[in-house]
Amino acid sequence: MTTEEQFLSAVPSEVLLKLRTATEGGFGDYARSYSMVADAHNSRVVANIINCHMVDRLKKDGCDEDLVFCAANHRDLFVYQNKVIFIFKKLDEKLKSRNYPTQASRRFNAQEPLRGIPAALPRVEIGYVPDPAGAAINGIFAVYRSGNIIEWSHDLYDSHDPRQRDIKFA
Repeated sequence: MTTEEQFLSAVPSEVLLKLRTATEGGFGDYARSYSMVADAHNSRVVANIINCHMVDRLKKDGCDEDLVFCAANHRDLFVYQNKVIFIFKKLDEKLKSRNYPTQASRRFNAQEPLRGIPAALPRVEIGYVPDPAGAAINGIFAVYRSGNIIEWSHDLYDSHDPRQRDIKFA
């Protein structure tokens, strides 16, 4: 599964909705639970806490016999029907991560073998793009990479949703 069309035929809209809902909920959890101390958090801490809430929400509300949680190689992954691996990620408006890439993350994005992660399964990031203030989500995307190249991305919001207005692809 290397094209967007193959992805959309393999992963039903109900699963994409679960991923979107967990993303929105995890982001909202941070705003509700940490607003009194948020000024003490740097952007990396904020992204880590939001990621933890997204993972927790999907584990509790979205996992079933088809969508399974898996912790491998220090990553929280979700495997859908042994067809695709999902991981949550904060992205910028160009759908790129701001993290310093480790060797493992480069191999993960390059779709290369990693200990505990099946090499045959494509890895798709469920990425959220925050607004410039970090107070809301401007977009949620499924992103398939081959190294540093985005092979395709799929918008998990309706194209008429006003949250898309701040995203300008280069």
